Amino acid sequence: MKCVYTHEAVVDLERIRIFLIEHYSESYSSIIEELIERVAKLEEFPRLGSRLVSSPIALELREIVIGSYVVRYLILDQTVSILRVWYGKEDRSGIES
Repeated sequence: MKCVYTHEAVVDLERIRIFLIEHYSESYSSIIEELIERVAKLEEFPRLGSRLVSSPIALELREIVIGSYVVRYLILDQTVSILRVWYGKEDRSGIES
């Protein structure tokens, strides 16, 4: 499988990066790197996350918690599409996909 990020997920990561730079300037890059590395593991183990919706076998909406962050993704054929990424305690109104 291959992992691809939607535009929304890239925007989410940039928002998180800016927040981390402002509040955790010394460790922000290691936090982002760990998040991206753990997401990459979905290429090998796409069903690590919890299934959110009953759906046909070829279409699965899932969510995985990585540290303090939640990653929502979709498995379709041989692609894992990263839909959204947010901090677990973040106000998710406007983030839901």
